[in-house]
Amino acid sequence: MIPDLPELPPFPELQWMLEENGRYSISEEDADRLLDYRDNELPLYRFRIEQYQRELGVIADSINQRM
Repeated sequence: MIPDLPELPPFPELQWMLEENGRYSISEEDADRLLDYRDNELPLYRFRIEQYQRELGVIADSINQRM
C-alpha cells in the first residue's frame, strides 16, 4: 500500500499594519508564528517528505524484486 503524501503545513495568517513612515509591519505575535513556521513546521515537513521517499523506495525495491 502506498503511504499518503504528507501535507504542506499552512502558512500562518499575518496581520499586516501600515506604519506612519509608509512601511508595513507585523505584530510580535505574528513574527513568532512566522519564526515557528520556519524553524519548526518546515523542517518537520521536510523530515516527513524524506520518510515518505524512503517508504516509496522500499515499495519500489519490493516490486522490482518480484519482476
